[in-house]
Amino acid sequence: KINYIDIYTSEYSGAIKQYTLEYRDTSNAYQSVVANQLLTKGTSTKRHTLDSGNTIDVTGVKLTIHKTHNASDYARIHEISPVYETDISEHVVSCTVSKNREIHDTTLPLGGIAANDFQVQLDNTDHSFTIGSTKLYGAYTNKDVKFTVSMGWRISESPDVFEYINCGTYWVDEWKQSSNMTMDV
Repeated sequence: KINYIDIYTSEYSGAIKQYTLEYRDTSNAYQSVVANQLLTKGTSTKRHTLDSGNTIDVTGVKLTIHKTHNASDYARIHEISPVYETDISEHVVSCTVSKNREIHDTTLPLGGIAANDFQVQLDNTDHSFTIGSTKLYGAYTNKDVKFTVSMGWRISESPDVFEYINCGTYWVDEWKQSSNMTMDV
C-alpha cells in the first residue's frame, strides 16, 4: 500500500533531467505516474502523489531515465522510495516528545548530543495496530517505521483553522501490545 513515490537523485554529477515513472499494480500491469517529467537543475528530490493521495496496492516501481543534466554523465539514483503516509491522530491516547539539546557531562564536543525521543500510546480496541494483523495498520507494526510528528493548535473557530508545528521525525524501536487495548510505540 502506498500513496506517494519519492525519487532521490544527485544534485550535480549524474543529476536526472528527464524521466518516466511507473508502478506495477496487483495484476502485474504497469501504470504510468508521469511521462517525460523534467527536473530543474539543482533539484535532487521529487515526490509524486498517486491517485490524489489515495492508497494503491503496488508490487513494484519502474523508473526510466531519458536524460541527465550533464549530457556525457550516467544517471545516479540514490533512492526510489514508495511511501505510505497517513494521519493516525484519531488513535492517539497520549504522546510525549522529549527534545534534548546537549549533554553537559562531557568536555568533548563530539558525541555530546543526545537523540530526541518520542513515545505514543495508540488506541487499539479495534485491533488496527495488532502486530501481524491484516487490519488497517497491522502490516506496518514493524521496527524502523518512520513517524513524522506534528502538533496542531486551533487558532480560529468558525471555521476551524489549525496551525501545525513539526516536532521531528522518529523511527520505531519496538511496538508493545498492552492488555488494556492500547499499543505503546
